[in-house]
Amino acid sequence: MQQLLCDLGKNRLDSIPEIKQNRHIFNISEYITNESTTNCAIEIAKKIAKEKFSLDLFDYRMEIVERDNPVGFYLNWHIDDCSIHKHKTLDGKTNNDTLSNKFGLYHAKPLPIFSMVIYFSSIDKDFIGGELEFVDYILKPRKYDVIIFDSREVHRVRKLRNGTRRNVLVKFFC
Repeated sequence: MQQLLCDLGKNRLDSIPEIKQNRHIFNISEYITNESTTNCAIEIAKKIAKEKFSLDLFDYRMEIVERDNPVGFYLNWHIDDCSIHKHKTLDGKTNNDTLSNKFGLYHAKPLPIFSMVIYFSSIDKDFIGGELEFVDYILKPRKYDVIIFDSREVHRVRKLRNGTRRNVLVKFFC
């Protein structure tokens, strides 16, 4: 199943160019003060995304999840807010993509347009493992790194082997 999702991710990068074009990585440490809150960091990241990449995230509805990932945490290949099921009618769920003749991706609610992760800890300093991986790129995050990506992009988080990986995940919906 994981290979099917990885293959889907590779196919999407080839067939939907805006997916890769919508991936933006930058650092906000120079804008953060001791008094900065999570919401402040989110607003700073949105402002920089608009200024640097012409990506206006201010009119989207947001879902915010703050995370302190412990040792052992990982996420397999996935697309945000989708689940894998055998092909059948699922109450209230919509087939998003076919993975094989037996399985498809389904979602029960509207999918996010963009996902943003802001890191509040650094790899190899505060934690080991826990890299954010796309089918063509691996992010080894530093404190206050921000990554914004198209929520249709297949990605995973490698297993956290030591420490605590602190971050906030923001999903942007129409």
